[in-house]
Order: sequence, then structure tokens, then C-alpha cells
Amino acid sequence: MVALRTPPRPRLVLRVGVTGHRLNRLLEGDVDLPGVEGEVRAVLAEIKRAVTHCATQYALAYEPEPELILISPLAEGADQIVATAAVEMGYRLHVPLPCVARRYVAGFQGPTVPIAEDPCTAFERLMRHAESVQVLDGRPDATLDGAAYAAVGRAVLRHADILIAVWDRSPAEGAGGTGAVVSQARAWDLPVVLLDPRAPGRWRLDADGLDAPAARSETRDLAGAIGRILAPPSPSPEDESDDRRRPRGMVAQAVGQENVAPALVQYLHTKPTGKIGGLFNALVALWAFEWPFRAAPVRLGQRSIERARLAWDRTWAVPTPITPRIAEPVSRLLREYFAWADGLAERFGTAHRDVSTAAYVFAPLSVVVAVSAQMAWGDGHTAALIQAAVVCVILFVNVLLYWQAVDAGYHARWIDYRSLAEELRYLAFLWPLGRPLRFVGSAGLSGEAATEANHFAWIAWYGRAVARQGGLFPAVFTPDMLDDCRDMLIDRFLRPQCHYHGRTQRRFRVVQARLHRTALALFAAAFALALIDFIWAVRGRALPSRTDLTGIFGFGLCAAALAATLPYVATALHGFQSQGDFWNLARRSERMCKQLEPLMETAARTPPAVETLGDLAEDAADVMRDEVLNWRVFVRLKPPSLA
Repeated sequence: MVALRTPPRPRLVLRVGVTGHRLNRLLEGDVDLPGVEGEVRAVLAEIKRAVTHCATQYALAYEPEPELILISPLAEGADQIVATAAVEMGYRLHVPLPCVARRYVAGFQGPTVPIAEDPCTAFERLMRHAESVQVLDGRPDATLDGAAYAAVGRAVLRHADILIAVWDRSPAEGAGGTGAVVSQARAWDLPVVLLDPRAPGRWRLDADGLDAPAARSETRDLAGAIGRILAPPSPSPEDESDDRRRPRGMVAQAVGQENVAPALVQYLHTKPTGKIGGLFNALVALWAFEWPFRAAPVRLGQRSIERARLAWDRTWAVPTPITPRIAEPVSRLLREYFAWADGLAERFGTAHRDVSTAAYVFAPLSVVVAVSAQMAWGDGHTAALIQAAVVCVILFVNVLLYWQAVDAGYHARWIDYRSLAEELRYLAFLWPLGRPLRFVGSAGLSGEAATEANHFAWIAWYGRAVARQGGLFPAVFTPDMLDDCRDMLIDRFLRPQCHYHGRTQRRFRVVQARLHRTALALFAAAFALALIDFIWAVRGRALPSRTDLTGIFGFGLCAAALAATLPYVATALHGFQSQGDFWNLARRSERMCKQLEPLMETAARTPPAVETLGDLAEDAADVMRDEVLNWRVFVRLKPPSLA
């Protein structure tokens, strides 16, 4: 694989689901079967044209060469008709099955009249073209009933961006009937191409109204609906006035750039230049009294990406290697996307926190230098010159670091890239259980949370675009496979998250307490020294000579110097404590542990079932995502500062 110099762009993929009547209904006298087949091809061709147009329009955000995936259970009738046409037109075929193929095909209804190809033969032919097959219940004795058909219908809808429904609008017959699947699609706000087999030429698109999200309307604007599905987030009003988000050296009128959020453009063109960091982490380790003291300078840039790749590999290898049938597809899809997001989050997060910390190191250092120079050389010209030069250098370095942090957007980029890495982490345990990433919007939110959800738009778009590439996870969900999935969820994601937040909680409480006590002690010491200085100064005036600096007056001079210096050091410690906000972070980690531990216990004792484990995985992802959104609001209030 060619080494990338910038983060990978997702491939433009549209997933088309299908539901419809069985073959016997389509063979009834009032059905125009040749017309159905012709209109299915026309709809698939229009979808393909729309996707090709989107690939050109949004070339900046996507990899070239768009792809189309058809998700079909291959039941006799509409499923096979659409799948046959799609395969011939170059669509990739992904097949969800309610049970093992042999048992599934045995439930097919034989046609009442002679047809060109037997449904069982067509099923076998199409299965040879299937790129991915997911069997929801892999037990040999699995029950094939309405609940099983409903489950496979939900699997189609979860992974489809648009649904083709060959449906005469008759009431649903059972939980897995076509009418029920269409109703579920409408409830999930999925656009549906309604094709009535009695009059296929008058197909309509059933989708959300543009101006009234709660309303639904029927149109034929299929290209417009696909454009809205695939379009990357557009610039917001605040983006229009912020040119820092646009990468330097880029042609201003690049294809599609004017239609893409600058934060996304900036991410896709980020080149991780080398840097050295680790000041913040070193100070935290120091105040946590961690021994042996392991904090050391960290090389950022490409090394950050490499460390993220190693961390990803360890996720699947520790404590024991996870089965390759789960780890390999997930790593093939997500490893490089995650490594870039996580590595850049480390790079910009380390840089931001180091810059914010440097202000609290350099500011008191300038005071220490000034006081030391005065004590060493008195009030002469040499002392003043040295003092001014050193203080100017220290303050210049501080301002330079601050300017770099603001100009390069360390703070905002750290927040965004960490959020993206977490979204891809959720996908790593959701996708093997047949669950995609949920849509994240600002509906129902208010104030800062709603604003943060809007900032989150490009991250959610990127995560969903990566998920589309995967399509349907290839799996046969036997009891053993479900046990592996449960172990993956608990051992690779929930338990490490609990350990991380538990350690963070304990560590930050200790750091907060020690910084607070030390700052108070320094203020108290400064007061005591100032009082001593005052007393010795009074006593010094009563002495016959004030030139003997080795006597009482010398002690008073040292006391005065310390009294002047210690408050600055204490203030710096307090500022570092405030910038890190260790107490609130500890409380947030404590709350996360309390929310994740019951989910982990429930998963451990729940009988293995793909629907149950999938629901638990989504609950865990929701808990983590809510915490990330709250963290974004919290951290947004801690920009880089000079004081």
C-alpha cells in the first residue's frame, strides 16, 4: 500500500436496499412484470448517474471511482429482479440472510406458472456474485418466521441509504412483509423509491420534505435526494470569515472546495509536520508522583500516526488475539482511517496543551530571572541588561508559541480530530454486529450543545462515509461467533474504556489536590516571608551599617526576593490547575465508569443474540458519544492563553 502524506479520503459509496413482493404476487394478472423489470433498470441507471455526478461535484472530499452497493436478501420476486439488474450494471452485491442459505431457499414459494429461471437457481447464481453475506441466525435449526423476515428487513434498512420498494401499497402482511418494511423505512427517514408493480412507469420518491422535516412528499427528484445524502457538510457563516481553516498553498477555487466545510478541507490536506512535545504530560506525571518517571519528549508528526497504528494492532492482539474473522475485515476497513484521526488528535492535542502549559512555566520563570539578576548584580547596568534580555527572550518565546497555536488552530483541530477518532472507534465494534453509525444532529439540543453538534457535522459525515464503504459485515452469526462478538465488545472496547476512565479519575484527583495544596502553601510561605522581610527591614534600619549583606539585612533581602517570587509561582500553579481543570475531568471520568460498567455487566450475562448485542453496542456508543459532545463543549472553553 502506498504511504499516504495526508489523511485518507473516503470512497464515494451509495448503498441501495430493496424490498418487494414475492414472485407469486408479481405473476398475477394485474402486474406488468416486464414493465417492473424495465423500470427497475431505469431507476438503477438514474441512481448510477446521480452518484457519478456527485463524484465529480465533490471530488475534493471523496476518492475517485464511486461505487454502488445493492443490499438484497435475494428472496424470490422483487429481491432477485433488482439484484439481477444491479449486478449486470456493475453494482456490488451484499446479501443479508435470515438463516443459513439451505434453510432459507427451502422456504421459497414455487411459481404457479412456468418462468424462465427457477428462483432457487437464480438464488445460487446471484450468491456467486455476492461480495459479502451476513447470516443473522447461523444455527442449523433456526426458525424461519415473521420475526426472522422482520430482522432481515431491518438489516437492509440499517445499511441502506435509499430503498427501492416494489410494492402495490397493500397493507402489511406480518412483521416482515413489504408494507412493514416500508413503514419502518419511513419511520427511520429513509428515502424510498415506490414502484407499484401494477403501474411501474409511475414510480415516485417518498422522502422527507425539504422545508418541513416532519412532512413527507412524493417526487421524482431522485438525483436531488442522492445529492443530499452524499454531500459533505457546507461551510457555515462563521467558516466564511475564517480563512485559517483553508490549507495554505491550495488553489482557492479547487473543484468543489466552495461547497465543502473548511474544517473538512483542512483535515484532508493536513501534513503532519514534525514537532517535539510532552511538557503537559510530563508535568501531570510529576505532580501525580508517578514512579518510575516515564514522561519524556514525544516526537509528533508521522510518528504520531505510527503510534496510532500500533495502538490499533494492540487492540486486537491484547489480552489474546481476537478471531481473524472479526479483526481482519474491521482492520481492512478502519485501520488507516483511525490511525490518521487518532495520530493527528495526539499531535494537535499535545501541541495545544504544551502551549497552554508553557505560559504558566515561562511567566514565573521571567520573574525568577529578574529577581535573581537583581540579587546577583544589584541595581547596576549589567544586571539590568541581563535581566531585560532574558525576560524579553522568555516572553518572546511565549508569545511565539501562542501565535503558532492560534494560527494553526491547535485547539479546534485537537477537538475535531479526537472526536473523529472516537467515531471510528465506535464503528469498530458496531459494524461487526450489523450496526452502522447513528446520525448525529442538533435536533433537541440547545445552547452550546447545539452549536457543538453543528461543528460536529463534518465528523459525523466522514464517519458515515467510511461506514458506507464497508457495506454489510461478512459473518455467519452462530453461537460461537456471537460469543466472539461479545468478547470483542467487552474486552476490546468497554473494559479498556472503564480502565482508562478509572485511571484518569484517580490520577487527576491526585494532581488537582496536590496543585491546590501546593499553591496555597506557596501563598502562605510568601506571606510569611514578606512578614519576616518587613521585620528584618525594620531591625536593619536600627543597625549602624546597611552594607553588610551577610548579616541580618542579607537574610531580609533573600526573604524579600522569595516573597516577590513565590506568588508568581503559586499563581502559575493555579493557572495550570485551572487550564487542565483536573477536578472536572475526574468527575466526568467517574460518571463514564458508572455508565459503562452496567452495560459491560449486562453484555456479560446476556444470552448471545445479534439483535440484543447490537442494541447493547449502540447503547454503549451513545453513552460514549454523548460524553464526547459534552467534552467538546467543556474543552472549547479552554482555548490557548497567554495568562
